[in-house]
Amino acid sequence: MFAFDIGAAVDLDLATTRLAHASRAGLAGVSSTRSRDPVFEFEPLPLRVVEPAQTLAPLVGEAAGPVEVTIYDFGAVSVLYRIAVEGTLESLRGRMPSLLEAAELRDDARRRVERMVEDRLGDAVDRPEVAEDEEDYLVLVLTPPDGGPGGLDRATLAGLLRGEPASLSEEEARDALVESLRYGVDDLVAVDWRAAVVFDREPEQAVEVLEFLNVQLLEFRHLDRKLDDALTAAYRTLRGPDGFAGRGLGWRFSAASRDWRRLARLQVDAALLYESIQNALKLVGDQYLARLMTATSRRFHLSRWESSILRKLEVLESIYAKFADSQAHRRSEILEWIIIALIAFEVFFGFLPTLWR
Repeated sequence: MFAFDIGAAVDLDLATTRLAHASRAGLAGVSSTRSRDPVFEFEPLPLRVVEPAQTLAPLVGEAAGPVEVTIYDFGAVSVLYRIAVEGTLESLRGRMPSLLEAAELRDDARRRVERMVEDRLGDAVDRPEVAEDEEDYLVLVLTPPDGGPGGLDRATLAGLLRGEPASLSEEEARDALVESLRYGVDDLVAVDWRAAVVFDREPEQAVEVLEFLNVQLLEFRHLDRKLDDALTAAYRTLRGPDGFAGRGLGWRFSAASRDWRRLARLQVDAALLYESIQNALKLVGDQYLARLMTATSRRFHLSRWESSILRKLEVLESIYAKFADSQAHRRSEILEWIIIALIAFEVFFGFLPTLWR
């Protein structure tokens, strides 16, 4: 799965209409609805598009199913590839470095997303721009062995997760499998930074949780970088000729006002995006999936990204408040000088008849 940021927001209702028009025009369009498993409370429901995979055979050399593209209202897209592979765990472990690299699939996913944004979604995307960064994640959905996966060699599972054909130390293997959980005797989900191993005969719910959290990680990274840019722009404005360090805000308000209006918009956009990501998905009545979501969040260090984002939002808010206070103070000074000038004129004109005598 590959996650991309495509813009500030997506109008999913309008996107559905645009994709339906594209489908009638002979392009791949909506072939599944926005309905979801009742366990997943998406607000709003993302839009899932199924595209043909005939171009994948030369890329992966395996049996590939249709490509699923999921569009989220906060401006993110996830491209999911399903590829069937045969072999033992040991043989699969030897192929993990190439599976994790997946440069051809990454390029194919980016082309699909760019084509969808340019040719199909159109004005459904607010401020469309496919970001340079993407976030990829590999999920190995494996058939549970007889007797369940509990008796499998832990070193082999750790090597799958870390993409290391060579033997790992006990400490590294233990760390790779620290976020593992089971529901039944035939089930096992082990989550690591770049890959997850899922033993489950009905893995769709687990895969959907992992897909959403991969998107969330991308959006947190993207938002954190945007906030870095906003703080850099704030520093430049402060150090510029119209900033605090220039002329004490000087007499030229127009340039500084434009800069700070841009920062204010960035601050609002970042806050709205953060809230949209946080509130996009809730799990109802399934403690196992909730545990999986918590374990994956820990492995992705989402709490650290969240803390960084909140801290930078607070810094931006503090800078903007200080600027607003300084502008208000400067205007008060100007108003006081105007009042003093008016009083001086009034006194002068009061004495003017006496001076003419």
